[in-house]
Amino acid sequence: MIDLDIIGTLYTPGTDDEQGNALSAPVPLPGYHVNASAVVAGWESFKVTPTTPRRVFGGHPTHFYTFASQAEFEAALATADLDPPVVVVPQSVTMRQGCRALEAAGLLADVEAAIAAAPRYVQIDWERATSIDRAWPTLAVLKDALGLTDAQIDALFIEADTL
Repeated sequence: MIDLDIIGTLYTPGTDDEQGNALSAPVPLPGYHVNASAVVAGWESFKVTPTTPRRVFGGHPTHFYTFASQAEFEAALATADLDPPVVVVPQSVTMRQGCRALEAAGLLADVEAAIAAAPRYVQIDWERATSIDRAWPTLAVLKDALGLTDAQIDALFIEADTL
C-alpha cells in the first residue's frame, strides 16, 4: 500500500525584523504538492527532486510529486494504483533454479570462471550446495567478483524462483 502525504500548497517563509514585525508575507509556491511512500506508476511526469524537502516519511524513502493544480492531482489519483503487488525476494532458491537464472542472464560462464579462480573452500561450497541462500557468504564472494549490485542479485533470485 502506498501512503500519500497530501500537502497542497507550499509557501516560502516570510521575513520578520528584530522586533517580530512582518517585513514580507509567505509566498505560495506554484503547484499542488503530494509526497508518496513509494513510486506511483504513471506519475513520472509529476515527480520532482527538491533540494531541501519540507516533509518526508520517517524512516522510509519519500517520493515527491508536484501537480499543476488540485484538479490535476485528483484526476491522476482517480487512475492511480496505490496498492501495487508486493514483490518478495526469495531468500533461497535451488542450485538448479539459480544456475538457470544465471544462464538466462548470460552470467553462468562468468560465475563458473569466478568459482574456478576462488579459494578452494568457495569451490567446495558451490559444487556441493543444493541451494543458494541470499545470505550465503559464497554469494557475497560471487557478487563482488562479478561486480553485481544488491538489486541485480534480487532480480536474479526473483527470476530463479519462477523456474
